[in-house]
Amino acid sequence: MLIELRAADDRLRGPKAVDAAPILTSALKAATDSTVDLSRLRVICDFIQYRQNFREPVVLRRVQPWAIDPAAPETDGESWEVAIDLRRAKPDLVEAAIKSSLQQTGTGRESQGVPSGEIPAAENSPSPVAPGADPNEDDCGQVALESWGPGRRSLIWGFNSLYWKALSLWEKATGKGYESALPGGESDARNVEAARDLILKLFTLWDSLAARRALPEELYVVELGVGNGNQARVFLDELRRLDRQRGRGEYYRRLHYLMGDYSPHVLELARKNVAHHAENVSSLVLDALRPTETLGFLRYKAFLVYISNVYDNLPTDEIVRIVGHMF
Repeated sequence: MLIELRAADDRLRGPKAVDAAPILTSALKAATDSTVDLSRLRVICDFIQYRQNFREPVVLRRVQPWAIDPAAPETDGESWEVAIDLRRAKPDLVEAAIKSSLQQTGTGRESQGVPSGEIPAAENSPSPVAPGADPNEDDCGQVALESWGPGRRSLIWGFNSLYWKALSLWEKATGKGYESALPGGESDARNVEAARDLILKLFTLWDSLAARRALPEELYVVELGVGNGNQARVFLDELRRLDRQRGRGEYYRRLHYLMGDYSPHVLELARKNVAHHAENVSSLVLDALRPTETLGFLRYKAFLVYISNVYDNLPTDEIVRIVGHMF
């Protein structure tokens, strides 16, 4: 049995730490008291940033046998994953919730023959319609919006695309900027110290290339998912300051900072935020799923590609093996 904690350091210790021990104890007791094969059970604990999200605090997920890893032994049965949101799950309810959901694995629901599914682990709560099943066949209290399929063709991904394309309308309707929805009401793009460390590493690289007369005239830096431009502004302000502090100003003069985003409205906000660096900045509308369609001209030219809160929010439809590990 595998129990995994997925949380940042400051969520496991320090003043903002969540008390995970009672949750883990309750989960372990519920699992060991059940009749499920523990070798086919894993408990995954995440601290989900957004308190309001689409997940139940505790969910039981079916894991079907797969043949991706040829070295793995064949299995003729299903495995199960208990997903716990450390932020919202209550220790006194976790044990009962997991027991209730594990009991449902023996009621025939696992034999519906679907690729995957979720059972909300809430005591006495009915299970949802399995992906691809007929909602009319079971009075489950929940509605499946679509059949199982790739994330990039899902309704939620279509909603995400619509949100970014019509962001100005969302902001007008809510009366708030999109950044107000982020944890704490702002992003971490204003981290000057992190920007400084990155810039100094670039300076070291550029100095080395310049010493060998191998430094190109144009120095490209790319940011994907530029947001409202706070990261770009901090980076550009700090690079100009550090370059002038060195008594040169040469690197800033040669710098070309390219801002890319899916939303034209976001790019307009970013351009206003870095207007005082206008001669060094260009903006591009691009799709992070197909970045080379827009950025192909930068192949082997960009010294830095900065990506923040982009690829972890894209649909996961493909699996790659790198040095023996699956991603």
